[in-house]
Amino acid sequence: NKQGDKVTIYDVSKRVGMSIATVNRALNGKDRVSEKTRELIIRTANEMGFKANKAARALSRNPILIGVIISESIPEFTGCVLKGMERAFLELSDFNVHCELRLVEAGDEKRRKELVMRNMRELSALGCRGVAILPNTDIEGMDRIIYGLRERGTYTATVVSSILDSGTVLTVRSDGICAGAVAAELLSMMCAGEQVAIFSSTRKVEICRENIQGFRQALDRYPLKLMHIYENYDEPALARAAV
Repeated sequence: NKQGDKVTIYDVSKRVGMSIATVNRALNGKDRVSEKTRELIIRTANEMGFKANKAARALSRNPILIGVIISESIPEFTGCVLKGMERAFLELSDFNVHCELRLVEAGDEKRRKELVMRNMRELSALGCRGVAILPNTDIEGMDRIIYGLRERGTYTATVVSSILDSGTVLTVRSDGICAGAVAAELLSMMCAGEQVAIFSSTRKVEICRENIQGFRQALDRYPLKLMHIYENYDEPALARAAV
């Protein structure tokens, strides 16, 4: 911090090399912190001139509910996303931030889309301040729901893929074009000059469109012959039939 800047809990966290949640627990006398760690954090905070923010303390007392909507169609994939969210909410629980999880059952694309939209409305009605979704289905019409929720004070974020021009406040995802290009490069090392195919969820999903685009662009550089693109809509039966 520059001289004169107010020291924050983030600064203390960085100085001691521990998570913000751990620092918060130590400073507020909560459990799940060893005495040695608590003493270190308190001593460091005092040395840095840290003073607790009254607004931050009020925030930690007032519960914040965040909705999460995840499809069960590909559990091997969505399970990893859920584990990450569980770890995050465990940390955030010290700030009174809690999760309302909705799992959308596997089924055809139209049914999944209906369930996602219904759950978004229900979570907003429950008082969720935000909703995080993994958009792995047809997103047509979802922008109207997202803007509608925003007007009621519920903000939407996406995970893994994005919904362009929809009113979402943020997205946490990778570079799909780069990922597609890397896949083409690696395949060319194993089967140069051979025929290959792409298996994807659906080109209606932004990250899938990018993956395919990146792969096809890379074919100008790598000796592969793309024969077909299979869309399985995250339905295992369709994927097995394509194989």
